Amino acid sequence: MAKICLTIDLRDPFFGGSPPGDTTALAAWRNRLRADVLGCLRFLSDRRLTATFFFTGQAAEELPELVPVTREGGHEVGILGLDDRRLDAIRVPEFRAQLARAKDLMERGGAEATLSYRAPHWSLTRRTLWSYEILGDLGFKFSSSSVPHTTSGDRRGLLEPHRVRTAAGEIVEIPLPTVRFFWENIPFSTGHALTRMPFWFLATCVRHRLEAGQSCVASIQSWELGPPRSVWHRLRARRLALNVEGIASLTQVSRLSELFVSEPAKLPIRLIEEQGRQRTFPVLDTIAEEAPIAASST
Repeated sequence: MAKICLTIDLRDPFFGGSPPGDTTALAAWRNRLRADVLGCLRFLSDRRLTATFFFTGQAAEELPELVPVTREGGHEVGILGLDDRRLDAIRVPEFRAQLARAKDLMERGGAEATLSYRAPHWSLTRRTLWSYEILGDLGFKFSSSSVPHTTSGDRRGLLEPHRVRTAAGEIVEIPLPTVRFFWENIPFSTGHALTRMPFWFLATCVRHRLEAGQSCVASIQSWELGPPRSVWHRLRARRLALNVEGIASLTQVSRLSELFVSEPAKLPIRLIEEQGRQRTFPVLDTIAEEAPIAASST
């Protein structure tokens, strides 16, 4: 059965997912992020919905009480990296060390085995496919880190959920869903889209995927459902809440790790091939079940 997963990234509207260096700004960041997460938890509890929350390691370190509170509400917690930097701005050894530290901070804060990951700013593209090997080495099983969009991610990325086969095992990647508009893929399940697109259009997009047997994710940021800080924010949050409620009524709402738990083998495979000592990452437009993919030159 195709499902919807609601994901929430812990991000502050002013400083993102990383705390500011200034002491006064840091206190304000903590207060806003705490209030936003508690507001999201109230919203979900009132509607009996579950979600997957993505924490940066720094957020888990500065606000460790939020991890167990989130899990106690029946929600899953995942990792959004140690800080808010894009993958293409981090060197490979640094990424491994930062992700291991973020995972340790999360699990010390109350998360059990952290299995889900999201790259900041949808930065898992053809240029950063090396990150899958590190995710596999560190025990991650699920990722929702890509979007086939020109400016937000990688326009030539895969549209549908798929398995990535690495040396350490398989990782299920669930891209942000899009709808084709002329030459571009337009995401329809972000907070931005859910507050600007009419519900009939959103419902049509979601139903189309569900009828095709494809589960999908919706992605919002914690501040979008947090306490309103202006008239504009209040109106925006009200529209977002109505559209989230409407989308959730179309099918079962699940946590990210539960989307394909019963039938992961039905997902197509994306292979990362090894040639000699250098691991290469192919540019993919289509994939075939169990078929190796020719690697591009690097």
